[in-house]
Amino acid sequence: MVVIAVVAAIVFVMGFLGPVIAAAGLVLAVIVLADPAGLGSRLRRFLGDRSLPGMRSASSSALAFSALLVAYSVPVPLGAFALSQPPDAGSVATTSNVPVQPSASPLGLLPAPTPTADMTVPPVPTAPPTPSASPSATSGLALSVTSTPMPLISFSALPSPTPTPVAVNLCGAPANPWGYNFCGGPVVTAASSNFCKYFVCVLLFWKDAGNLVQCGDGMYSHAGACSSHGGTRRSLRA
Repeated sequence: MVVIAVVAAIVFVMGFLGPVIAAAGLVLAVIVLADPAGLGSRLRRFLGDRSLPGMRSASSSALAFSALLVAYSVPVPLGAFALSQPPDAGSVATTSNVPVQPSASPLGLLPAPTPTADMTVPPVPTAPPTPSASPSATSGLALSVTSTPMPLISFSALPSPTPTPVAVNLCGAPANPWGYNFCGGPVVTAASSNFCKYFVCVLLFWKDAGNLVQCGDGMYSHAGACSSHGGTRRSLRA
């Protein structure tokens, strides 16, 4: 608290003496620079012996000493002087001098028109009531939805298509799994074990050998074995 009181007193004093102290400091700095060997040298020795920080070390140079004098005597006193001056009453705006403008309406909007006798208020249209579904219609709809199940399609129940056999022209030969025919191709030289299942063979078919042929009576045998069946008619080909 003591330090605060001392600082406040210094500021108060400098507030009145600030311009004088600043002018004195500038004058002393000019004297030190103008006559560094005479009066300026005496001022440096005198102020250097005082307990001011930096004065003793700066007293060896006239320029440094005068700069330190200006730093001590100009900024702080002038700042204290500026702080001690009362504010300009004309620069401070007060709300008491501003007249309050009455609002045109309680909400600050445009004034409401005054109703007259011939003014009519249009009727406010009302929305028609929303029709609600009757209980009978709702129950009938629910019954129709729940009583008709979706049919299930079963792919296994579909009939599989029957392949159409392709007719092969064997030029008069009976149908057989080997494709033997009379149209052309190499002559069949050996008969399969179930040959006589598809062809009408002679009685001694398996005792003879040779190319397979059709005899004159339509039966099948080996070449050279149709002598008792009307002779050889044509050879069987593959």
